[in-house]
Amino acid sequence: MTDLKRGVVYFLSVLVYSAILVLGIKIHIFFELTGERTYNIKPSVEFFLVFSVIFGLLLAIPKFIFRLKKEGFWKIDWVKIISITLPTFILSLLRYLYFCTGIGLFLPFPFLFKNDALALGFFFFAGVVSGYILLNSIKKEEA
Repeated sequence: MTDLKRGVVYFLSVLVYSAILVLGIKIHIFFELTGERTYNIKPSVEFFLVFSVIFGLLLAIPKFIFRLKKEGFWKIDWVKIISITLPTFILSLLRYLYFCTGIGLFLPFPFLFKNDALALGFFFFAGVVSGYILLNSIKKEEA
């Protein structure tokens, strides 16, 4: 692929990912406002958790498509899943547990669960990492 084609592909990828991110943020804001009116924040928290993991999966799709074209057999890197994906998913799940279950009363560091940009960014990043590493840990090895 020439440099110009690669540049166009990268630019279009950034546009698509940015559009998906903006759309997700708008949907999250809609759920937040609905939660403020109805006093039910569960849909907002659930959407935030699911969207962050799905966005991470979407970021890993191009590399996964490249692996689909390779010859060989599939292998799952369980060490990567257990050591990276599981802890980051649990981190992103903590916000759901805090707001939507009774377990939230027993979780440490309640200041982490504020609805400010830093806390939301932390949990979003954890979800993106868990989704990305989950799809990235599926590989093809040569026979």
